[in-house]
Amino acid sequence: MKRYLLMMLMVFALALGLSACANDSADPSGGLQQPDGEIYYAKIIAVDGDTITFVNADEMAGSADLLRNSVADALITDSEHNALTVADLAPGMLVEIGFGGQIMESYPAQLDVIDTVMVMGQGDDLVGFYLDMLNDLWEVDPALNSDISVIAFDLSATGNLSAAEKSALVWLMGEDKGLETVTGTFDELAEAGYIDAENLLFEDGILLSIVTGEINEDSFHFDAEKWASGLGAYFFMDCTAVNEDGEWTYTVGAEAIS
Repeated sequence: MKRYLLMMLMVFALALGLSACANDSADPSGGLQQPDGEIYYAKIIAVDGDTITFVNADEMAGSADLLRNSVADALITDSEHNALTVADLAPGMLVEIGFGGQIMESYPAQLDVIDTVMVMGQGDDLVGFYLDMLNDLWEVDPALNSDISVIAFDLSATGNLSAAEKSALVWLMGEDKGLETVTGTFDELAEAGYIDAENLLFEDGILLSIVTGEINEDSFHFDAEKWASGLGAYFFMDCTAVNEDGEWTYTVGAEAIS
């Protein structure tokens, strides 16, 4: 009898132990808990080897974060967990990045340890589009941007870029040209001492401006300007951008110089 009671107690204790283990390893829905870490919802802006430049894609967060990380050691998949490689990543992709939970304070910022990159979809690469267009504008009348040290950007009227995408455009252009970058309207830049408003002169730099007009799903209108002084500016006017098969191109309605 004693042996029977002892066996029953052992079975009961074992059952309690198994129940506790199950509760520790399962979430309320019955699935296994995820490992420690966080998910960063991002949009890829540029890919350089195994390094990606990306921005916060969480619209609720409203963040202007710009980040840059190597993903050489990350597990890269699509949304159905099919394996991908870094070569499959492209600007405009929307991704979920699994990382350790810390954001390093640099500029661009960095996630501490990237474990996974899951591609969730493909969005517009408008940063790449505007970067190409501004480089085209840079090449015309090159005397305006020779011997300068600062590129200023007025993107306050650029209606189809998020705050984070504007930050990315400014940073990428500055990195490409090896020049200091600042942002602001003409009045703000004058107040900060960059522009001589009285003599209409940006002695050490140029001001690049993009103003969007009507914006539709697959097309929009815009004007772009490169300004160095009251007598030194170049304009792309009445431009039309069109998205065909995921690629944005543009035509210039008229060009002007002052």
